[in-house]
Amino acid sequence: KRISKPLIVLLIFALLGGGCYGVYVLLDFMNIEIPFVSDYFKPQISDPAGNLKIETLDIDSSFVKNVKAGKLFIITGKIKNGYSDARSYIRVTGKLYAKGKILVQKETVFCGNVLSDIELSNLELPAIKKRLSNRLGDNNSNIKVKPGQELPFMIVFGNLPGNLEEFAIEAEGSVPG
Repeated sequence: KRISKPLIVLLIFALLGGGCYGVYVLLDFMNIEIPFVSDYFKPQISDPAGNLKIETLDIDSSFVKNVKAGKLFIITGKIKNGYSDARSYIRVTGKLYAKGKILVQKETVFCGNVLSDIELSNLELPAIKKRLSNRLGDNNSNIKVKPGQELPFMIVFGNLPGNLEEFAIEAEGSVPG
């Protein structure tokens, strides 16, 4: 029995399409990008806040007794710049949750600002928050953070509710350069 010409043409196009897709998958697996084609199949992810490649490390927490504000909850840690370019004004957000995963407090600070235990014990809470909101960081450490470089951060919470259960840290954002 003979096969019709339109069916043969359709079969050829199907084989060519499948072959092209197979080559694309193989090149993508080997991290070889094809201009325009790779963008069509795998569009770029938008990162307007500049937080997708900022990693948090060495997270720790403690309580400190302040002479004026009472008990303070301190979260410390480091961020790591995972971008391929330098980043500035990197900020992180800490969140405190009460029982039942209810958000009770949220603080955003700029990285590179760290206070000593003596400062945490003696400074007033507004002065502490002002120091931690210095966008340049101590000694301009939050300017042009190189790729792979780590930078410390500190978040301070006052006026703590009695039913705290957990906390969370997330990179809030950064800007290029």
